[in-house]
Amino acid sequence: MRFQIRHFGATRGVDGSLHELTWSHADDRGNSGRCWIDCGGWVSKPDPQNAKLPDALPDFICITHAHYDHIGRIPDALVAGFKGPIYATPATVQLLPALIEESLKLQWTRNARLIQRVLKLLNSMLVPIKTGAWFVPQSDCKELKIKFHPAGHILGSCWVEAQVDSQITIVFSGDLGRSGSALLPGPSCPTKADVLVLESTYGGRFHPDPASRKRSLHTAILHALDNEGSILVPAFSLGRVQELLVELDFLKQKEPRIADLEIILDSPIALKLTEIHRSLQSEWSQQAKRNWQAGRRPLSPESFTPIESHSDHLRTVKYLKKTGRPALLLASSGMCEGGRIVNYLKQLLPDPRHDVLFLGYQARGTLGESIQRAGRLKSASKRVVNIQGQETPIRAAIRTLSGYSAHADHAGLMDFTRKLKSAPKSIRLVHGDHSSKIKLKKDLQKLWKDSKIIIPE
Repeated sequence: MRFQIRHFGATRGVDGSLHELTWSHADDRGNSGRCWIDCGGWVSKPDPQNAKLPDALPDFICITHAHYDHIGRIPDALVAGFKGPIYATPATVQLLPALIEESLKLQWTRNARLIQRVLKLLNSMLVPIKTGAWFVPQSDCKELKIKFHPAGHILGSCWVEAQVDSQITIVFSGDLGRSGSALLPGPSCPTKADVLVLESTYGGRFHPDPASRKRSLHTAILHALDNEGSILVPAFSLGRVQELLVELDFLKQKEPRIADLEIILDSPIALKLTEIHRSLQSEWSQQAKRNWQAGRRPLSPESFTPIESHSDHLRTVKYLKKTGRPALLLASSGMCEGGRIVNYLKQLLPDPRHDVLFLGYQARGTLGESIQRAGRLKSASKRVVNIQGQETPIRAAIRTLSGYSAHADHAGLMDFTRKLKSAPKSIRLVHGDHSSKIKLKKDLQKLWKDSKIIIPE
């Protein structure tokens, strides 16, 4: 049995994950097939080499999780004529349509009838698959079977184990989570992989321990309160928002000054996804379940101020600009590439009373990364950023808290491979900057001396 893996994204950064697996008999007899693992889009500027879909459509698609950089090209696949099943965990099946709807509104059309037609088609193609059980994606092709395993990255995330002809095991990590999440259990680990396709987002970097992370958040909030200003947090609607709401609930229990701080959640999609999180408590960590049973409700609307309509959004921007009332505002997008956070930044960045709090990595070329970079400059005249064609001075404090990424750090990525009972024949590093891949490759080669470590172009 022959197989081939090709990458159509996530080779020159962290966007556009799409990995194609094809298989066939060496003598061209019997069945052959083609599948995609993920079908992601670009948050930052698309890679021209990989922005287009592969020429040949797959028989089916497996989705590791519902972040845009892993699902964003699904509408392109539908337009291209893809009609096969889309396999994902039950939680991802619930989350994915809401996120595709949001991307359609932002990038394709505001026509409600057309969007509903796309969503109806998408829902008919989604197939929920529980983690931990083998399934055969094609009834007429027994040469390939697949199993999903918990990845701990966001709600419903998984890594994919594919077995070709009952002999070759291929593992696609998707995005791996970290232990110590406030909401989700950590990832499981493979015991066998002939070929491992491994993400490398945090290669060479290490997260602080959760207690240190809480202290840093605590300090940043108190600083903003002393300034009598608001804290703007650009946050990803799926995962980061819900994690931070749980963390803020913990701080409110411990710190009297924070107990009455208003938390504003200004993102219709984040509100919808938070509601889905509330309905899927079976996916939570044991500690999160115990907290809920004890009466703590960080994901319920009574714990934050929801902003839904656009008119309420504009009033909130105007109010915070005028009053500088202490509040912690969560709005998407996480890298400031569109979304309601942009209006807040345009109006509040020039005001020194306010703080902008980035929770970790900002991809190159994004507005978030530009603000981070300009915010570090000592010269006030150079602390300027272009927002929608307008030069905006930065007088607000710009802070970045590490440890809030939902990705495994360097140690977590290494740990993901340690339970393998034998060395993989090859490890392919994707979904990371080149420097991260180089650092991860160095340590993986020390651990697995007989493995070929590949950085695909």
